[in-house]
Amino acid sequence: YNSTTGVWAVGTVTKASTASLELQAVVVLSATQTNIANISHADQFDPNTGNNTSSATITPQQAGLSITNTVSDATPNVGDTITFTVTVTNNGPDSATGVEVTDLLPAGLTFVSATPSQGTFAAGLWTVGTVKAASTASLELQAKVDSANAQTNTATISNPNTGNNTSSATVTPQQADLSITNTVDNAIPNVGDTITFTVTVTNNGPDSATGVEVRDLLPTDLKFVSATPSHGTYNSTTGVWAVGTVTKASSATLTLQVMVVSPAAQTNTATISHADQFDPNTGNNTSSATVTPQTTYTVTFDSRGGSSVSKISGVTSGSTITAPVAPTLSGYTFVGWYKESSYTNAWNFSRDTVSGNLTLFAKWMNNSDDSSGGDSGGSSNSSKNSPVTSTNYAVISGTGISGATLPIITNMDTSSASVDLGTLAKYMSNGGKTIVISMPAIPGVNAYTLGIPVDYLSTPDSKGTLVFNTNAGTITLPADMLAVILGLEGQKAEITIGRGDKSGMPDNVITAIGDRPLIQLAVNIGGKQIEWNNPNAPVIISIPYTPIAAELINPDSIVIWYIDGSGKAVFVPSGRYDPVTGTVTFATTHFSYYAVSYNQVSFKDVAAGTWFGKAVSFIAAREITTGTGNGNYSPDTKLIRGDFLVMLMKSYNIAADTNPADNFSDAGNTYYTGYLAAAMRLGISSGVGN
Repeated sequence: YNSTTGVWAVGTVTKASTASLELQAVVVLSATQTNIANISHADQFDPNTGNNTSSATITPQQAGLSITNTVSDATPNVGDTITFTVTVTNNGPDSATGVEVTDLLPAGLTFVSATPSQGTFAAGLWTVGTVKAASTASLELQAKVDSANAQTNTATISNPNTGNNTSSATVTPQQADLSITNTVDNAIPNVGDTITFTVTVTNNGPDSATGVEVRDLLPTDLKFVSATPSHGTYNSTTGVWAVGTVTKASSATLTLQVMVVSPAAQTNTATISHADQFDPNTGNNTSSATVTPQTTYTVTFDSRGGSSVSKISGVTSGSTITAPVAPTLSGYTFVGWYKESSYTNAWNFSRDTVSGNLTLFAKWMNNSDDSSGGDSGGSSNSSKNSPVTSTNYAVISGTGISGATLPIITNMDTSSASVDLGTLAKYMSNGGKTIVISMPAIPGVNAYTLGIPVDYLSTPDSKGTLVFNTNAGTITLPADMLAVILGLEGQKAEITIGRGDKSGMPDNVITAIGDRPLIQLAVNIGGKQIEWNNPNAPVIISIPYTPIAAELINPDSIVIWYIDGSGKAVFVPSGRYDPVTGTVTFATTHFSYYAVSYNQVSFKDVAAGTWFGKAVSFIAAREITTGTGNGNYSPDTKLIRGDFLVMLMKSYNIAADTNPADNFSDAGNTYYTGYLAAAMRLGISSGVGN
């Protein structure tokens, strides 16, 4: 068979036999086709030529396929997930088989998932299979938008392909070019000024911006005062301004009011931290404003006990200052202001300039001095300029007193400081009120004195108290403290608490005290020290103390000693450590030296954790009990009346009579004899009769 000429050279066909030809052909047209076979030659005569031609006709099937491609959001944001829906429709008249669709996502879209209504999808090829006439098949493709550029997704029916079975969907991601500016109304403020930062966000398009956030967390040396946003809200803790939506070609503003609290330069930075839309230009998403506070200084005037002189603030470096009004001090003539407390160089107000925070000291001439002492410079003479000073003030508080202060007179020659309560003391005796005088700690000062009229501490019917608080300790004085002292009306009492001197004490006492506090209490009236002792008006003393770790294990063993005139240490039974206030507190009815000490005592027959163990340790540490000997306490031994009376008297710090003139007939001559006499004399015990 020759496919070019269509001639089948059959050759010989014997009688009663057949020959056959199979032709395979591809249908390339949709039109009906007829194939005709004709016997064109034989050597022999054919008596019947009517059956020498035969034909076969074919009619190809047709299916009118069409395709659509749509997208769920044609203007998404970068990062959004969108859905393409590809639909194949068979418009007939026949079913379509072996249908395939090609849909390869462009580079700016990342495949997420595919959901075909039939067939399978892999690597950009949807193998649809058969689509019946008048029916459809669909494919949902989910993709993530990775690029801000426009992306076109094309779906094509690849089998069969008639050239018009293609559909595309284009997405154009939204873009918003946001820019930010940050300005300050005063770039060179003073410390303490309130300044305003204005942060402006502008949308340069081409689309609206949603979900806009700006981060502007103030530096630590700028204290937040207030925020006023034109859009959204501002959180001063996180520094986030939740702006919200900024439409194309519009702006949003935030004004931040802050206080400058440091002289150091501070930079406030605002940054666009988020927007739903892609920003094609992030180079304008941050803006900063720097403030450099002016270097200003304060000049303080220490009038050294004279009338108060106001400080001068806001003085710029290199400036001169105007001399203030001269202070006054009774009994002294003001000489001038000096640069040092030693009065070496006088301050020249017309020539000297300020280069830092400065304190000037008033120099005084004692009017009782014979010498003039009127020099304005050079070294000072202490006899011409008594060390009467103060830039410090005691704070007075209490019922009926508000905001009162009193100047502190400091004498560095004696390392002492004093304050005179004067007529403010009248509040103490009025209705049982309490006055608290708080002295600040002053470097170089070891003793603090409170001056008060004797009359205000001699009122036995008053319930008022006076609290004198210093860094050496606190004294709580009752209103009847001096009631036992007669004939001192109209005079001034001076109550002093200060650090004691251990140098003259016995070595064993010095060793036992160690680094713990030692204080001295004294009373002066009319300039003379008196021996005060009033059993009816105990004074409460609190000494600041920080125990070491070993002492905190048994804090009840922290005790107070009274050091008598011979240097002997005597336990004060009321002394105990208060962990809440961090002080050792005790009551006393006489003034002398008092020291904090530690005296841990244990007994062999008092086991740790017993119900009475802490109580035994407490009284043993204060020598209220010394046990029964050989390191034993004998807790099961019967307590006789004499033992009980001794412990009772020691608990109240009542000494035994050394040479009793009168005593119980059975008092004998033993360890409790003197205590029995004292108890009888004071009416504590009347015995059992006979």
